[in-house]
Amino acid sequence: MTPASALVGSDLGRRVRHRREELGLGLGELAARSGMDATFLAYLERTPVPSLAGSDLDRLARALETTPGFLLGAEATRPPGHGRPVRRPEVRDLDKNEAVALLAKGGVGRVVFDDGRRLAALPVNFAVEGGEIAFCAGARLAASLAATDRVSFEVDRLDEVTGEAWSVLVAGPVRTSEDGGELARLSSLGAEPWVGRDGLTSAVWVTLDEVTGRALRARVGGRR
Repeated sequence: MTPASALVGSDLGRRVRHRREELGLGLGELAARSGMDATFLAYLERTPVPSLAGSDLDRLARALETTPGFLLGAEATRPPGHGRPVRRPEVRDLDKNEAVALLAKGGVGRVVFDDGRRLAALPVNFAVEGGEIAFCAGARLAASLAATDRVSFEVDRLDEVTGEAWSVLVAGPVRTSEDGGELARLSSLGAEPWVGRDGLTSAVWVTLDEVTGRALRARVGGRR
């Protein structure tokens, strides 16, 4: 079973852990190979925001019999779904705490709603605060959301280098506000779109009412 702490690590940390386990190495063995401290390596694998100097990255890549590009996700620029298939995948359901921990990193998700003609799904930058997903919306999206009581919100991540992925689906009540102070506050939380605040009219919150999720990772064989 993959613990939530592993799922919320950085991309670099997850790739290091994946490659270490693929080689059948313990943290102590990797430390000896790389000349790096085992405690730091454990921190690197689990922390959301690690830092690593270029020379250390080179040493770590050599110890893991790979390249710095692999550890940094050089293949991540390919269109999703074009990587090699995951063999013998481990798939499991996430409990609500694990799913919310993944959402707490923020980023880009999709709000799913009825726009009056059909179901629509729009990508938005979001943040999580106080048991709610928060994002900013323009007039058209805000009007559609204000006309409904409940929406869905979906977030997923895929790392084809390590064969790890997760998906979280939220369903809950939605509320909007045209208060400029709330818009500014959500922007400071990272919920502002890439295009900036031009055209935004409303702050939006979706309650984390029903939260479900699944995680997938490539099954790692035993030690060699």
